Amino acid sequence: MTSSQSEAHPPAARKLSSTRRRQLTGGALLIAVVVVLIDQGTKVWAEATLTDRERIPLIGDLLGLQLAYNLGQHPLTIHLILFDRSSFPIS
Repeated sequence: MTSSQSEAHPPAARKLSSTRRRQLTGGALLIAVVVVLIDQGTKVWAEATLTDRERIPLIGDLLGLQLAYNLGQHPLTIHLILFDRSSFPIS
């Protein structure tokens, strides 16, 4: 490949070697595992430390911690939001 051909194709457009592809895949998987571990760890910490009645202020009334659960959306609610705008006015 001549220098003019390499300039025409940016580095991202070149084919990656199988070793480099494995390195990138392994790095992405490692990041994903770390994110999941942090997520699950903070959930365990929150359930052990926080209560749903008490709010722990971090920055006055602007930001605080309080235990809350998301019980999920009922499929009908999602349907109404998507298709029946008169029930849930969303601008």
